[in-house]
Amino acid sequence: MTTRPDLWNATVATLRQGLTQEELSEKLSEAVCMARETGKQAKVALEITVKPIGDGQYELRDKITAKIPEHQRGITLMFGTPDGNLMRDDPRQRNLDLRAVDDTPEEFKTVEEN
Repeated sequence: MTTRPDLWNATVATLRQGLTQEELSEKLSEAVCMARETGKQAKVALEITVKPIGDGQYELRDKITAKIPEHQRGITLMFGTPDGNLMRDDPRQRNLDLRAVDDTPEEFKTVEEN
């Protein structure tokens, strides 16, 4: 039995009228970009299911899976109230009455040394 050297490429190129190959290219590009940006590993996989349906015909189904790394997400610290609400400020902490401070420079005095 002689296998066509281009069997893989030719088959993937024709799956779902080329949509599989297009989707794979997009996922691979996204994987490369996010792996570069995050420094983490990415993975793209193509699974092809081949089902014989008689008279030398086969039904091919493809499944593309991708594990694309994500940027680390930040956190938000909030405080819960007794009635189940969330607040940015701690409801148990008193507020400080802040006022503007006069920032006019004062005249400096010098001390003579003996």
